[in-house]
Amino acid sequence: MAQLLEGIREVLASRRLLRLNLGLWAIVTFGSIFYLAPGPDDNFYVIEGLGLVYFHNIGKLAFDDFFLSFTGFPGYAVVNAVFWKIWLAVGLPLNVYTYKILHVIVAFLLVCLTAKFVDRLVKPADRFRYLPTNVLLVFLGITPFAMDILYPRPEAAGLLALVVGLLAYQKAWRSDLSLIHI
Repeated sequence: MAQLLEGIREVLASRRLLRLNLGLWAIVTFGSIFYLAPGPDDNFYVIEGLGLVYFHNIGKLAFDDFFLSFTGFPGYAVVNAVFWKIWLAVGLPLNVYTYKILHVIVAFLLVCLTAKFVDRLVKPADRFRYLPTNVLLVFLGITPFAMDILYPRPEAAGLLALVVGLLAYQKAWRSDLSLIHI
């Protein structure tokens, strides 16, 4: 039994599994554009941004009428609209397959940067360095996070900002510690 547990630990600590996990997350997140139907509440987070793109104001188009609407804070709608304006300026189509491309990019960056944050918590010389990161990526795949993160909502962008802030704090903390020992 001890050999079996040690074998599982060795596999979970391998760099190959980390690459496989990140590759599977890339397939799941970017593939969701094709297999995941639009969600029932996409309207609340997407339509306002489309109003900003096409009507130059945050609002909704209902049949032939456009009206101002603030169902939530407009930050996510503005970020989506800026991305979509750049997307359309490049000449790419904005349709049912591409309207959530920014969100998918944000979700994948969130997973990758969270894995990087967890990886930085472990000493590089440690034999089981990738064990916590692989366990995190496996557990994220079987939790409700994996189901809900792929629908365009502002939570992923907020979590990404939090992880970027934690990584910046971690880097600043380590640079402060290296200055003390000089």
